[in-house]
Amino acid sequence: VLVGSGAGKFAPNLAPAKGTLERYASAINFMYNRPGAEHWQYAVCSGWGSILTPFGEDLYKGLLVAIQGGDSGKGKTTACYASLYAFGNAEKMALKSEDGFTQNGLWAFLGVFNNLPVLLDELTDMDGPTFSTLAYGISRGEEKVRMTSKGGVVGFANTAVWRMSPFVTGNKDFHGLLATNQANSQAEAVRLIQISVDRYPVIRLHETEQIEAELVQSAVDAMKANAGAAGDAMLR
Repeated sequence: VLVGSGAGKFAPNLAPAKGTLERYASAINFMYNRPGAEHWQYAVCSGWGSILTPFGEDLYKGLLVAIQGGDSGKGKTTACYASLYAFGNAEKMALKSEDGFTQNGLWAFLGVFNNLPVLLDELTDMDGPTFSTLAYGISRGEEKVRMTSKGGVVGFANTAVWRMSPFVTGNKDFHGLLATNQANSQAEAVRLIQISVDRYPVIRLHETEQIEAELVQSAVDAMKANAGAAGDAMLR
């Protein structure tokens, strides 16, 4: 196929890797296939399951999967990357809050990836109304209708659409953030699934912190080197 417009910008990051499914699987199993890591397993699998969203009933456009924790270094972003590496370069499938992004830019980003999972990283500083708009927008599966003018002719702009389960991470309680913004907090809360990592014991891969950090980095590097292989197998 010919890939143009916004999709063309990201297509190189989804090209099949030279690696193998087995090497990706070995790295991800080293990280998460162990007792006590079930919450990380759920997070990883929810990203993989994003590609199944179109097969749900018509009104279901997807849900936010929020990974929340009070401390940095708990592995929130790493788990999301591990899931995204199944399909491509996880770093290019993420928007980071410190870089800043407009809502229109966000909708276009979601529209490009459509059914593939993406990561909205470190939304700790986002306020209630803004996060509510984001959660509601993602659950709608399309951006608001906009007008455009070209050559003096006014018409409707192309509308981005998606059906996916994107990740968000941050230190805030995202359910609480939604509840503070709306009187009908239950309706808001069902727009996301939240994993609070502080409720679970920390999984240690090695008794020495420096060696553990090296092991984690080695596993992440292996997933990156073999990115795309698992997603290709899943789609097939």
